[in-house]
Amino acid sequence: MTTPFFFVFRSQADATFGKPVYGEEKWAHRYGRAELGPKCFYETIKCPEYVAHMRSGKRLTDLQVILSSDNIGDLVWSWSNDCIITERVRQLLQAQDFRGYITRPVEVIKIKKKAKTIMTELPSLWELVVTGSGGVIHEASGVRLKYTCDKCGLRRYSNPTQDGILVDNNQWDGTDFFRVEPYGYILVSERVKEFISHNNLVNCALFDSTKFTFAKSFL
Repeated sequence: MTTPFFFVFRSQADATFGKPVYGEEKWAHRYGRAELGPKCFYETIKCPEYVAHMRSGKRLTDLQVILSSDNIGDLVWSWSNDCIITERVRQLLQAQDFRGYITRPVEVIKIKKKAKTIMTELPSLWELVVTGSGGVIHEASGVRLKYTCDKCGLRRYSNPTQDGILVDNNQWDGTDFFRVEPYGYILVSERVKEFISHNNLVNCALFDSTKFTFAKSFL
């Protein structure tokens, strides 16, 4: 059985994270980030014993955004790394049998900078919500669970001893879009990588997950 390849799916081809296998660094300058609107509400997780464990949980509302301009690519990313896709990309995805995601409508409440030239209407935008799971990062990464709060479920992990987001195939649920604990990065299958490159999707980047670099203080 062939070992599957996975890729970190990000907003931009930043060399800080290694050499991308897809994406152009200039896209980060051409397409700005979206700000969250005032009606984006999140659950608050409170620990009955430790005040310091209070933290934000899942978003309770659909995504509401303020665009930096009406010059957008096939994807738009918020400052909190929410992945937003155009209607065209949504239809392309629906034509495939990818698993591990759903789409939710995005409300644009403001566009800060509009082009001076006449343009077509802004396309409908959708949030790509990842539902797949890769379990916990492979133990070969050196990451270990250090602490679990039995009151609120907060978990803390040790720092990795090497770069790369290593997927444990025994924990991966087989989906095409997924995340691994304790990271927030989106990972995609090789099928999705081929889909993105075949359709020349603009304003995103892909990195080999085994060579992906990140700050050791991330966890």
